[in-house]
Amino acid sequence: MILKFLRGWALKHNITHAAISDLLVGLKENDQCFADDQSEPKFPIRESARTLLKTRRTMLLYIVHIGLKKQLLKIARKYLKNVSIFKLLINIDGLPLFKSSSAQVYPILCIVVSIPELPVVNRDHPGIYYGKEKPDNLNNYLQDFIEEINNLMAHGFHFEDHTIFLDGTYFVCDAPAKSYVMGTVSYTGFSSCIRCTVRGVTSYNRRIFVDLESPARTCEDFLEGSSSHSIDQYYSLDFVHHFILDYLRLQCLDVMRTMILNMWYKGPIPHRLSATQIEMLSNHLVELQCQFPVEFVRKCRELFILLQWKRTEFRLFMLYVGPVVLKNILSEQKFVHFLEFHCAMRILLIRICAKNGSFCVLCCCVSFDSENATVKPRDHIFHKLFSPHNAGPVLSGCRRQYRDAALSLFKITNNAPDNCCGTADGEIIQVANIAFSDHLQFPVVIGKKFVSKRDFYNVPIENSRVGIFKVEQLSNLKAWPLSQITIKYVQLPYKTAYIVSSILHCDAL
Repeated sequence: MILKFLRGWALKHNITHAAISDLLVGLKENDQCFADDQSEPKFPIRESARTLLKTRRTMLLYIVHIGLKKQLLKIARKYLKNVSIFKLLINIDGLPLFKSSSAQVYPILCIVVSIPELPVVNRDHPGIYYGKEKPDNLNNYLQDFIEEINNLMAHGFHFEDHTIFLDGTYFVCDAPAKSYVMGTVSYTGFSSCIRCTVRGVTSYNRRIFVDLESPARTCEDFLEGSSSHSIDQYYSLDFVHHFILDYLRLQCLDVMRTMILNMWYKGPIPHRLSATQIEMLSNHLVELQCQFPVEFVRKCRELFILLQWKRTEFRLFMLYVGPVVLKNILSEQKFVHFLEFHCAMRILLIRICAKNGSFCVLCCCVSFDSENATVKPRDHIFHKLFSPHNAGPVLSGCRRQYRDAALSLFKITNNAPDNCCGTADGEIIQVANIAFSDHLQFPVVIGKKFVSKRDFYNVPIENSRVGIFKVEQLSNLKAWPLSQITIKYVQLPYKTAYIVSSILHCDAL
């Protein structure tokens, strides 16, 4: 009883820990006052305020549930036009706050993908966690969020005169976060595949999965083998198809980085490039840095700092730069091997994959919040014209010249490297100016089209089928309506020509 009284007294009057500890020392020295028999003291407590107050050894955690419904209501007021269904992409990952501290936050991010006019960069935070390590109790972290999701999927919420439901929620997480949320083994485990029951084997200090005909996993398999996670209570969650495979790690890191770092740069002698070849390749990458449009935030750097490369740099190499810089570096066999991987990834990024009616194939390639530039040509209307000027060149009937035009998916200018684009008819243009046509009463781009357009390589397939061309020989100045511009190209010099590659991601990379 005396301990309970002291604990309540200290908390009620905000007694400092130092004062409490001094009091406990005095009580400990005179503990015979609490004994029925002088030989048996009855005050067995350590001389510490933390012991009396039962201060937890673990660090303080903060979990804030902001609420998904509040975020969706804000979106509904701004963008909704007779839409009765929301589809969400959910991301959970850690973010360090300071370099000098281990403090970090784990936000729950949601992106609405069922409203075309909603910007992809518009993200909502239904909940957030703060601590010095990732949440050790997943139930506390996700409980409120899961309960709200279940309620919205079952009953929806009312907005104005109709009810809006959630129909389809998918998780886009990197490999460590995915295994943490699902309660499965890490991606390096022998049975880490979430699609099938294949068991991996170790080869050259790496985990590989060679069996291509293993039985597929089912949602029941996960529920039977999982621990008591809140995620198990998720309404109509399919553990197999609602968790999108991690494109960042599978392709950009596990394949592309391994190919460059562990084979060509520091690999065994049969595969390793010579010092001269490495220097040539590195210099070529540096020379091409000024050739990438504004959509690419990061450019490939020299190979000598390969360990500091970011994931987007490996993606840039994989999709755009590799075929150009490796053409005269690798042997024919190794170059074809890289082209097979390069073509496969560009094919996967073609929007037509979404015709199968599932997010999974498409989203495994758009986890960077990217969109294919050929999604809906009719949506490529201009939004804004910027930077008026009078420097020309112009054609007859054109006035009010501009340097920049912001379309719905990308931006074009009258200067390189943002001046290479394509029309709905398949013509590839170098833009020299943007103006308003008195004849058409519509903005036009003034430029020169490439007369010669052919394949750069034809193994394993013609590269024109994946949006890559070798172009040269510019025509005279012509004009095209801005509404006819449907795609933007990366333009890389190659000898006396250019290698142009359609940009598969039209948000900031």
